[in-house]
Amino acid sequence: MELPYTASEIKPWLASALAKEDLTDFSINILGNSGKGDGYIGDIIFAKLSATTKNNSSKEYNLVLKCGKRSLVLRDKVPVRESFENEIYLYCEVFVAFKQFQLDKGIKDIFDSVPKCYGTFTSNNVEVIALENLKELGFSLYDRKKPLTADHLNLIVEEYGKWHAISAAMQDQDLERFTQLTSGIKDLWRSFKSSMDSIKFFASPIQEIHDLVKCDVSPNAAEKLENLKSQIEYVMQELIYEKQYFYVITHGDCWNNNFMFKYEDATKRKPVKIAMLDWQLSKFCSPVTDLSYFIYSCISSDDLRRFDDVLERYYKSFSDFVRKLGSNPDEIYPFSQFLADWKVFARFGVMMALMVMKIAVCDQDEVADLAETVESGLDMSDTFLYDVKDKELLKYRVLCVVEHIVERDFI
Repeated sequence: MELPYTASEIKPWLASALAKEDLTDFSINILGNSGKGDGYIGDIIFAKLSATTKNNSSKEYNLVLKCGKRSLVLRDKVPVRESFENEIYLYCEVFVAFKQFQLDKGIKDIFDSVPKCYGTFTSNNVEVIALENLKELGFSLYDRKKPLTADHLNLIVEEYGKWHAISAAMQDQDLERFTQLTSGIKDLWRSFKSSMDSIKFFASPIQEIHDLVKCDVSPNAAEKLENLKSQIEYVMQELIYEKQYFYVITHGDCWNNNFMFKYEDATKRKPVKIAMLDWQLSKFCSPVTDLSYFIYSCISSDDLRRFDDVLERYYKSFSDFVRKLGSNPDEIYPFSQFLADWKVFARFGVMMALMVMKIAVCDQDEVADLAETVESGLDMSDTFLYDVKDKELLKYRVLCVVEHIVERDFI
């Protein structure tokens, strides 16, 4: 696959991004890049740097470079710069502040489930985030076509509990600082709405899933699923902005291609650590938006049968960590309120999951290229209107979710 950038282009970007590393010189070996469909508004470059420091010692860096796509048409139609600026803000401001808040509270098992960021660089139509290559540390992606195992699911649910707990405790104890942090988070949902037909973006997969499962569910379930289309505008453009609910800084993009796992041994059965990737859609919103998106896009039918246990596991992790940070979860966000909020915000997760599960079950050659779509004059939402080849796999992944959300009256 042709590389989108050359080493000579990348070197000055990294010289700026890695300024704090005190390097006098370095050479770059580009090892490869991500495939089609792995990044819609960005390219991923894998690179190895051989560097010399100011004290004349040698140092090597194994990097993942996340770079904004160059297409000027794409940039004109889609908020590429804003998306990268949002993720840069998370790495350079939010994660730093959250880590310090935890350390100040004497937390030893801090939430640090994100790649190390060495630095960032932006200029005209160029955005670069230089991250540690987690594959070199033994992390790997999970097969996106398969539901997560219970061990993978439990680990992520517990980490989300810790991540959301930091927001909860900081709001409780240092509201001024927390408000400063949230003020820097960009409103990507409104930006994307102006660049695409958001109704079609979500309505098309809902209709596709409805047509796929309607003969396997009750007429009532099929009708409820199809009626979900009428709620898109409210859920995506009004509900997530209703600040009377309990809100935290969310991850935002919670399907299983945005998690990497480190395992207990070579069998890769028991994950012991995760890393959460892709924070461009991070926002200030209900924690249920993260959790419902994650659960419904990644869970197996077996684990949906223990759905209540999964929610209890999340809340235990959340409440235990809030207490460690010095606040009272029963006052900030009681379990009863979390369950009530699930009934309100789960629709967001359902809509996101039905859209991304199409991507999850596809082969790489099925996924359309966003830049090619908009360059041909089509709407951004048309990128996701392709026909899935393996419809049986898609049905297998979504049928249990549809049955669950109807049975629980979540839609």
